[in-house]
Amino acid sequence: MGEGLLVFGICFRCGRVSTLSLHFISYSKTATDKVHQALRVNSVSVSPMPLVTPGPLHISFDADVLQRIDLAILNFTLTRDTALGAHVHVPCIGTLGSCPLDGCSVVDDLRNGSREAQRDLGRQLKAMFDSIGIFQSCPIQIQHVAVTNYTINIPALSSAVNFITDGDYTVKVDVRDPLSSSSLGCFEFSASIKRAKASGFLFG
Repeated sequence: MGEGLLVFGICFRCGRVSTLSLHFISYSKTATDKVHQALRVNSVSVSPMPLVTPGPLHISFDADVLQRIDLAILNFTLTRDTALGAHVHVPCIGTLGSCPLDGCSVVDDLRNGSREAQRDLGRQLKAMFDSIGIFQSCPIQIQHVAVTNYTINIPALSSAVNFITDGDYTVKVDVRDPLSSSSLGCFEFSASIKRAKASGFLFG
């Protein structure tokens, strides 16, 4: 599941991101482990919401890497929020859903993916990071990270992700050092997904 958002996951500290309007996502900070905290987000916005695929995704964020990160695993938990108030866990199928992913090789993994939509997204993310001269792989050095209104074109993707239906979702990402198991940061956000046609989703 994390193929679209996992790159941005390593930019956040523990906190919750909520969909506040059709045009942006904002976050509120919560307490985190100051000893191991390696990531701090200062601001973030994404539009439009709900995300319609295919279509453009506009991204802005400002964050600080507080400590050098040599290894990072992103543990994704995806839950669908139903109209009846139930929260349905979405399991890991392949690399989609509630899956652990390598936060250090995500851009390269996307660029070398088995589907063209993955490869295209990987190329766009690499271009975004190249444009501001920041990290794409580990070790991630102490630095300030700022992206302003960068546009990523999300394609109509294959039916491989049809098990993730249109609707409202909560995504939680816990970023951990795989050797010490210490939490480097985490974030949680809500998002709505809407396909423009029969297929097409951010995480393909």
